[in-house]
Amino acid sequence: MAFTHNFLIYCFLLFVLPCIAKSSFKPKALILPVTKDASTLQHITYITHKNPLKPIKLVVDLGGHSLWVDCETSYNTSTYKPVNCETEQCKLVMSSDCGDGCEREWLPKCSRDQCFNNIYASYSDEIFPGGLVAEDVILIQSTDGKKLSQVATIKGFIFTCVNNYFNPTLPSGVVGSAAFGSSDIALPTQLAKTFNFPRKFVSLFKFFYKKEGFYYFRRWPLCYPSK
Repeated sequence: MAFTHNFLIYCFLLFVLPCIAKSSFKPKALILPVTKDASTLQHITYITHKNPLKPIKLVVDLGGHSLWVDCETSYNTSTYKPVNCETEQCKLVMSSDCGDGCEREWLPKCSRDQCFNNIYASYSDEIFPGGLVAEDVILIQSTDGKKLSQVATIKGFIFTCVNNYFNPTLPSGVVGSAAFGSSDIALPTQLAKTFNFPRKFVSLFKFFYKKEGFYYFRRWPLCYPSK
């Protein structure tokens, strides 16, 4: 059956509501929708945060260290939690900087002793030194390798908040970057740790010339997933 990214966004917003995973749910594999932006040729994906349910449009950074989001422009969720200094989460970031996050009035919530993180966008060769580390609950579609399954919940997902000053060349509607690098807080690493997966992923397109497809985490699929 033909795949469209609109269908997957529909799944995130509607299929998620009755099917949010229970804590005991262990998915066989996870998938993220991916499209190619015609103007920049960058790969775009979507991750959904929980409260409220909203897909966040992100550019894929295969060398990225931390998923980051422009929290000043469009981020407001009740499950957001700042990460403090000298915590295990801050150690995973390998940050040596801490400070008063409450000086950033645009943050959903803040800490007087918040962990900082430097963001490097490999696709634009830009650095933002003032990112603030946080946690949130995100939802990602699962699959059995043949069809879509339950939506998996990832609690305590570590990411970095930046303000809209950090604005590398991004496609329209994109508010951040999904990091696929090798760090302890990169997206594949956090998914692997949460669900005891091998730390592997593959980009899967129905045909090589297609502009739409998936990023697939865990085992290689036997066929292209359908609903």
